[in-house]
Amino acid sequence: MKPKIILLALIIILSGCNRQETPPDSLVLQPSQTVELSASELTQAFTPTLRSATITPLPTRAQPTSDTPYDPPADWILQADENLAFAMKLPNNWEMVEPQSWGGTSGSLTYQIRESHFAGPNAVCQMEVNSNPNFGSSPILQLWNNPQGFYGCEIIPSRDAIDPNAMLLAWYPNSHEPGLILEFKLTPRFLNPIKNGIQPWGSTPTSTPDNSFSKPVVDYQITEYAGLQFEEFYVTSEEWYRKHDVEAFAGLLPGEARQRQGDLQNNRKKKIPLINQHLTSFDVQFEGCIASTCNALTLTLGERYGDPKRISLLRVDDLVINQSGTRFFLAVEELNTFKRYLISEEKIEISDFSSFYSSLGHVSSFAFLGDDLIQLKYDPDYQAGTGYSLGLQVLRNDELIFSYTVLPPNPASSPVRGLYVHDNHWYLEVADVLIRDGVVLNDEANASEIFTFHFLNEKPFYFYRQEKDIHISYNEEILPITYQRVIHEPMCCSGGMVNMTLAQDALGFYALRDGNWYYVVVSPTNN
Repeated sequence: MKPKIILLALIIILSGCNRQETPPDSLVLQPSQTVELSASELTQAFTPTLRSATITPLPTRAQPTSDTPYDPPADWILQADENLAFAMKLPNNWEMVEPQSWGGTSGSLTYQIRESHFAGPNAVCQMEVNSNPNFGSSPILQLWNNPQGFYGCEIIPSRDAIDPNAMLLAWYPNSHEPGLILEFKLTPRFLNPIKNGIQPWGSTPTSTPDNSFSKPVVDYQITEYAGLQFEEFYVTSEEWYRKHDVEAFAGLLPGEARQRQGDLQNNRKKKIPLINQHLTSFDVQFEGCIASTCNALTLTLGERYGDPKRISLLRVDDLVINQSGTRFFLAVEELNTFKRYLISEEKIEISDFSSFYSSLGHVSSFAFLGDDLIQLKYDPDYQAGTGYSLGLQVLRNDELIFSYTVLPPNPASSPVRGLYVHDNHWYLEVADVLIRDGVVLNDEANASEIFTFHFLNEKPFYFYRQEKDIHISYNEEILPITYQRVIHEPMCCSGGMVNMTLAQDALGFYALRDGNWYYVVVSPTNN
């Protein structure tokens, strides 16, 4: 009878090992349990707090995973931090060294919470990698997101780094930005599986602004500030926006707003007569365009340029010309072939502008500060590969004067948004960061994001974020109008339907204020 008793006992033991229990809402976990969250248990509604983290450790298994995979393997163990409302999967041979610190023979990880000041990864990550000397001279910067809704960036130090650990910055996946992000420092080889295993934990309700779903006052209104006119067309509520796709959202644009949007898209042709005046001495002229109408635009080139002599044009970008009027750069796009040409006082050459481009329009890599040429290039010794960061260089008359690590390009845009000169200063705009003469203005202005540097009536205009509000600077004056969100990141495909329109002496954009979305057109009052 003893073999039967032993067999019965073994069956009971095995059945107990296979039984799994779902953690209760209070996150009180049994010390001997390993919790695997099912998709139905993942919650994306939470508000993390700044309390000291309470980690709930789960048991350590004896055998480690031999190779570091892209996703966390099944034998990694889920660890939940209920105060910070997230969980992560860690190697099964790691142990908790102290709260918010884990490690083993294969690597280690520590984490903490930090404020984002409601900025996204573009500004936070670029400013982090450029201000932290511990990453070395050529760190790798890359954006990421995972299936559980977390997103952010990773920074991998270069070989000359002081600290060999990588940094992982993770934004929470809720629709109302909590202003907090997770910062991980960890062994670089574990970046992929750990970031892909981060998931929400807990069910603390998401905080919603009191005026989030207020009714619009009017469907259309005009306000004027400092010589600028703001036309606002009501589109829909934030509640509706969060529940529908971009095609449906763009489809709500009122007919009057569509007409204004079309006017903006066409008004760049107004600059053609002025460009012709500047280029007469270079034997370069545009035809088929006068001040009132601009149809069948054609570029005619003189003898010095060889073939082609005439080009039917789809688009003409801004003319870059020096103070003496002896040197220039002009980018154009051919109508039927979509070939892109760069024309200068010396030659015309085919260029795909693959290094500097945007779905909002061509980004020039040239500017003149008086007669000095300011030029953008990428450091050939600092190109981390497809999908990774680049070393951007600013040169003045071929002399390197500034360098900056920037985000990798994407299908809609390069990391550079514009190069400008104004009032004896040069300005460089990269994704959500504005730099003047080598100084990051985000730091000087206490702004977590600065974007869309543009000229209206020959005066500089840009947006900047301070905590939850987006303000507007125009001609060094702060205008008394704010938004909570402005759609400004260049997008392709269906997302391009809500791209900004950067027009000649005007711009149009979608903006959120007090729970309502508007399409806004800004232009000088004397237009």
